[in-house]
Amino acid sequence: MLEKVLPDTIAMSRSVSIFLATGWGVGPACLHALADRLNSMGYAVTLASLPDSDRNEQWLPMMAARLPDRSHWIGWSLGGQWLSALTDRYGERCLSLTTLASNPCFVARPDWPAAMDADVFADFRNDFLRFPEKTRQRFLQLIAQGCPEPRRLIKHLHRLMPPRPNPGDNAGLEWLSRLDTRSALCAYGGRQLHILAAEDALVPIACEQALRCLLPAAAVMSLPAMGHGFPVSAPLETAHAIDAFITAGRP
Repeated sequence: MLEKVLPDTIAMSRSVSIFLATGWGVGPACLHALADRLNSMGYAVTLASLPDSDRNEQWLPMMAARLPDRSHWIGWSLGGQWLSALTDRYGERCLSLTTLASNPCFVARPDWPAAMDADVFADFRNDFLRFPEKTRQRFLQLIAQGCPEPRRLIKHLHRLMPPRPNPGDNAGLEWLSRLDTRSALCAYGGRQLHILAAEDALVPIACEQALRCLLPAAAVMSLPAMGHGFPVSAPLETAHAIDAFITAGRP
């Protein structure tokens, strides 16, 4: 699903295109506030959800079909992983890449320990298969953990997210378990910004240093006193960081 969030007439003079992809299980409405802030700064934002297909092999063509010809790519969590992966085949369409609370490997592996423990992820995935609604509520708590006013954020997320799990959620968990975008990030020749959160319960802050070592030419930053849900809880601060990055790269 794609949603166009177009700038007003005054802001159209900048006419810079952004492709904004949401994360797992939450739907695009959770990023409306961030899209609105970017819109007010003069960007033409296309807000995209992740594929709703439960067939993993369909995700690549479905995501690729949504990409604009030329735009700045921004993705939250799994959305950031997918946009990172897509630079490997469609990098010429990407003016710059920004990831928000996104880990190249969401699940830890021997050569990338700065990620979620594999057993913890396996337990979460099994719980989702058995008790999807209860597990989604737990997921909202993890998103809000570390953010200011977490209870209010949980209620806000609950109002905005889809009322029921969609068919793509199981496939999304499969992708979270095996996506490794390190080679794509290293090969991408454009500018990169990776924004992390110091109190993230899903992406450990150790990922910040790991990304700096992996991508010495990329901009990597962490937000203090913020959790995984910072694109939702702090849309203005997030938009300012994105705008500063994009503006700095202009001729």
